[in-house]
Amino acid sequence: TYILVITKKDGRNEIDRKKQVQKTPVFTYLASHIGETLDVKRFETPDKNDLNEAVSLFNQFKGAKDTFKTSEPLCKIQPIYKFEPTAHWSVDRWWTKEEKIELGIEEEETVLTLEEFKEKMADTKEKIKKFEEEIGKLL
Repeated sequence: TYILVITKKDGRNEIDRKKQVQKTPVFTYLASHIGETLDVKRFETPDKNDLNEAVSLFNQFKGAKDTFKTSEPLCKIQPIYKFEPTAHWSVDRWWTKEEKIELGIEEEETVLTLEEFKEKMADTKEKIKKFEEEIGKLL
């Protein structure tokens, strides 16, 4: 889940609102845990809740949008130009693969050489053969 905070423009009519151009950066936050399980039962998990930290950081951001800095890896302040109409709004794309791995959002990929893959296949083949023998003994 990602959080994207945008600000409603002031103005009495649509023409006034369209004339207003946002110049301040945008608060974004990746929330891995939202305080409840993600299944149908929705059990509370108070020890796993990123939203409390997001609220705290956002309140700080509101007070100093142009100068706010954070070392929280789940939070990034993005320049407004990244939200141009031709750009995407999937803010999770702006975290690198390495950052997502470090945060536990993605798993590190293991790349094998052809020889390593061949060895793994031979090992798997041997394990399957042993399982077949064990099953044969049970029958």
